[in-house]
Amino acid sequence: MSRRAGEVTAAGSHWTLSNLSRTSTYVVENPEGPGEHIKIAPGRIEAPIPFEFSRVVLPAADDLLSFDVWAPRHDYADEPAGDRDGGEPTEHAFPLDRTKRYLDSFAVHRLSGRW
Repeated sequence: MSRRAGEVTAAGSHWTLSNLSRTSTYVVENPEGPGEHIKIAPGRIEAPIPFEFSRVVLPAADDLLSFDVWAPRHDYADEPAGDRDGGEPTEHAFPLDRTKRYLDSFAVHRLSGRW
């Protein structure tokens, strides 16, 4: 593997990873979400990484090397979308009363033995 195997770039509210290897795939893991990971193919440039905290795993000879990356910042809307464009707020198509109990059609079939 070359000394210059890749490049990490802060890009506003996320970060990107470029894989400059010609043969090795890099893995970016989300330590906060067990099993969540993405693979960066050889030659992929500026792949956006969706995790706030990540562990990048690189193959090196007969071993794996890793390093951690923290997201650069978090961006939030100043006000809800409905307030920004003057539109009406979204209404629920099927409002549910949290004090009631509901039986769905799957449960009805299962309970009646017609499943």
